[in-house]
Amino acid sequence: AAAASSEAMQSREPGKCTTVMLKNLPVGLSREMLTSVLHQAGFEGAYDFVYVPISFRTKSSMCYAFVNMNTPSDAQGVFDVLQGFKDWGMPTDKVCEVTWSDKLQGLPQHIERYRNSPLMHPNVPDEFKPVVYQEGLRVNFPLPTKALHPPRIRRNSEDEDEEGEQQQQYQF
Repeated sequence: AAAASSEAMQSREPGKCTTVMLKNLPVGLSREMLTSVLHQAGFEGAYDFVYVPISFRTKSSMCYAFVNMNTPSDAQGVFDVLQGFKDWGMPTDKVCEVTWSDKLQGLPQHIERYRNSPLMHPNVPDEFKPVVYQEGLRVNFPLPTKALHPPRIRRNSEDEDEEGEQQQQYQF
């Protein structure tokens, strides 16, 4: 079903979509490394949002990222250039897969989703956070509109309570 959903998004008005999801990224790939790849691929200044989710537990990337391009044409260019990409500048067999983001499209939706997220809490290291760019330069993420709580992470299964939901606060 996920593949069908992804295919539906790719065929669903691609001329209006700007957010791509990059999948199958190398485990050690940081946000800065990804932006270097984007620059080397000719996309410097062509995106306004980058988020490489990182596991709080392992402090490694989750092997995917979201990039919002400035225009639908730029986004289509990411498909053309990065689909099948494998020159990561690090030892890995990972081959990039590009899809449309199926939940969020466009910078305003990403800002709305993350500005009040625990990810943006002051105690969270910068490398864990999504970032915004303007004319190729990183700018401050828009301020939250409510008090931010620190993130929580789930413990491993033997530490779960009877509801299977026990979480612990992550200490940075």
